[in-house]
Amino acid sequence: MKIDLLIIIAAAFIGCNKGYDIKPLPPYEWSKPVCDTTLKVVWQKIISKDSSYGEARFLSDNGRYIYQYTGDYDKKIKGGFFEFDDNNIRELWKIEPDIPNDKRVFKLYSSFRDFVLLQNKFIYTDVATVYCYSFQGDLIWKNKFGGVENKGNGNSSISGFGNKVYMASQRNGSNHKRYLFEIDIETGLERLLYTEPMENNMIGTFDPPTTYIIESDTIATFQIRTYSQVDAHNRSDLVAFNISKNKILWRKDSLDRYARGSANPILIENNKMYYAGAFDIYCLDAVSGKLIWRQAFDNYHYEFNHTSMLLLENGLVTKSEHEEIALLDKETGAIIWENRGVGTGSLQIELYKGDLIMSSSGKGTLECLDSRTGLLKWKAKAPNQCIDNRAGFGLYSFVINPETNLLYICDKFFVQCLKLPGYD
Repeated sequence: MKIDLLIIIAAAFIGCNKGYDIKPLPPYEWSKPVCDTTLKVVWQKIISKDSSYGEARFLSDNGRYIYQYTGDYDKKIKGGFFEFDDNNIRELWKIEPDIPNDKRVFKLYSSFRDFVLLQNKFIYTDVATVYCYSFQGDLIWKNKFGGVENKGNGNSSISGFGNKVYMASQRNGSNHKRYLFEIDIETGLERLLYTEPMENNMIGTFDPPTTYIIESDTIATFQIRTYSQVDAHNRSDLVAFNISKNKILWRKDSLDRYARGSANPILIENNKMYYAGAFDIYCLDAVSGKLIWRQAFDNYHYEFNHTSMLLLENGLVTKSEHEEIALLDKETGAIIWENRGVGTGSLQIELYKGDLIMSSSGKGTLECLDSRTGLLKWKAKAPNQCIDNRAGFGLYSFVINPETNLLYICDKFFVQCLKLPGYD
């Protein structure tokens, strides 16, 4: 034992160099991430040549596919509008505001409700002002709200119906009020529809309305969500306003059991109104406001503050902020199917040839579910995410061409045309 130990010590001593340096290990070669090829790239175009991070919004109008983008290089915002087909892309026009570098006036909001397309017009709000452009990029009109007496300070969201745009605005200070304005898309002139006095120390949002027709009357239904700065209590009131008769049709104060509501647009079908609270889904009679049913979900998993709802022929799809999605019976609210293992933060869900396709900002993926069963059919990472992990799909919208099965989306750096699997 002693002789063996001496031999080991001697061998170690002789094997060392004069500086007693230990021989370095060979460098470890990290394995490169494998690119996800579920979605085949047909073409991709960089959002902006000088952009280190971009955002894009996709939309379809009269058979044309258009996207809007902003880049953020040195905080200089550019807004571009393009139309494209399967193989070609053409810039329609571009906005480059001449503003200080620390200002961001042309911004895409995560609600996806800061612009609308109506009658070949692009109508956009930067909170303080509403702008109307032609599809050729000509400014038709603008209507300033911020700083104008009795018009409030504007809002980051608008909605459209017919030839009108609706914008909620608010006025702070000692005379705190909230307003609902109707703007004519031909002239840009506004009309005050509704005023809501606010209690002291209450702050919050007045959402733009969902507008529909009941017996030839135009009805605007909207949420007023507020929060007390004094005792931290919430309010979430639901108002149906008859624009044609200039009066309130009905009102529900703090309908949601948590009095919080959500930022999801209200859906209307067959005189039924579907509304997402903080953790529950509600169905009301659109004419009377009477509650038809409520589906209560547990607040540990489901949360509906910024998520998606979609009306299908066989039910109502409800997607939580977390990993849950469910299909509800539209007549009773009963759960038809449920899946608790999908992506998070899905602001858009589309029904496509019997499937539900949605993006996930939490995982940077696109996912496809069978709309009949809720079972996952495929999940795909953004093709460029193996090169840069920031290049996920994020909170961005997409459009699909049903004739070619091509999907158009953004991955923060590129606008992409991707081939969907399994439809050819």
